[in-house]
Amino acid sequence: MSYNLAHRIIGMALSAALSAIFVGCSSDDHADEVRYATLYDVVEYAGKADNATHFTLYPPDAEKPVSLVASRPVNTGKVETGECMLLGYVPHNGEAYTSGTVDVTGVGVVSNYKLLKGKPETLTDWDTDPVWLTSLWRAGGKIAMRVQLVYDPQPRLFRLVVDESTMGDEYPDAYLVNVRRSGNDNFMRQYYVAFDVHAMWTYPTCKGLRVHVNNSNNTSLREFVIPKPEAYVSGGEEEIPDGTGDAGADE
Repeated sequence: MSYNLAHRIIGMALSAALSAIFVGCSSDDHADEVRYATLYDVVEYAGKADNATHFTLYPPDAEKPVSLVASRPVNTGKVETGECMLLGYVPHNGEAYTSGTVDVTGVGVVSNYKLLKGKPETLTDWDTDPVWLTSLWRAGGKIAMRVQLVYDPQPRLFRLVVDESTMGDEYPDAYLVNVRRSGNDNFMRQYYVAFDVHAMWTYPTCKGLRVHVNNSNNTSLREFVIPKPEAYVSGGEEEIPDGTGDAGADE
């Protein structure tokens, strides 16, 4: 299934579902006051400059990002420049997906990973445990997802692995591996994840990435073709880390 169609069927980013503004409040003294809704998006932390905190946001299906500047310094914790985080914010101009100053209302955790490569024989059990996929979209050099996973107190094997035998194809095959360590049926927990796939975009032969997901939310949507950004400049085939080991991500 194409990226555009699948993206719309599964669901847009959270802020797309919110109204841009609402008018009025409970107090008669402010009945005509215009208040802008709080938006929620996965953004890249772009660092601090001129005593301000900066973020980069890729709107759904966008080729170019917008820049958000926090009106006050934001405590981003241990997030490094270029990594993703969940941002709650109110734009001063009242318009979603436009560059400008924003009031940050809160921040949330996004699990940041890199695309790994693996031999075909290591991917036979990639779909052992299903993933409840709510959203999947491209954000520049990242593929971001909103998922629900069965909670497991033990570290699970969770990663996006490209079949190295397909890396020379126009659309290499990548698999969302989810393998729990225990068989306990626990509650579902929601996660935001961002996979850095920019190294795949540097391959001159690459036109996109074919992502396979054992999607329990909609079993007819298990394959997503993510096109490489049009403006992305191909480089000299950057190294993609090997993922054939057994070290799992602690989700």
